[in-house]
Amino acid sequence: AGLLPYQLEGVHFGASRGGRCLIGDEMGLGKTLQGLAIAAQYLEEWPVFVICPSSLRWVWKDQALEWLPELVREHQIQVIKKSTDTLNPRAKFWVISYNMVALDAKNGNFQMRPDGLPHAIVIADESHNLKDWSTARTKAVVPLLRRARRASP
Repeated sequence: AGLLPYQLEGVHFGASRGGRCLIGDEMGLGKTLQGLAIAAQYLEEWPVFVICPSSLRWVWKDQALEWLPELVREHQIQVIKKSTDTLNPRAKFWVISYNMVALDAKNGNFQMRPDGLPHAIVIADESHNLKDWSTARTKAVVPLLRRARRASP
């Protein structure tokens, strides 16, 4: 099974916008797959920085392994579990929770890649978590999205 026609349309839309888009499909329609497919268009800019609710971190890892088996292996996906974790420079995906990004905002451990460059591809899953401009979460995540060359779901 591959992308359904409406998902393919979402990926084409994302690619037509240079990988900077918001996919607003309803829950359960495969936005994760669309985000992965868009990220796969920009392999030379990997690693991918995925920010999601804490409960979805392992889902993202599983989905990346399921849908991108020829591009990523299990040991290349780092799920950030605690604020003292450091980003593995050899990872192809970093998956982190919104709360972890917010808690780390002052330290800045997750604001840049290990090489000191901004994250080139940022996926903000469940981005409605950023709707309140006054929250620490939004203040920590929006700069990441602004600096990224590609930003989706």
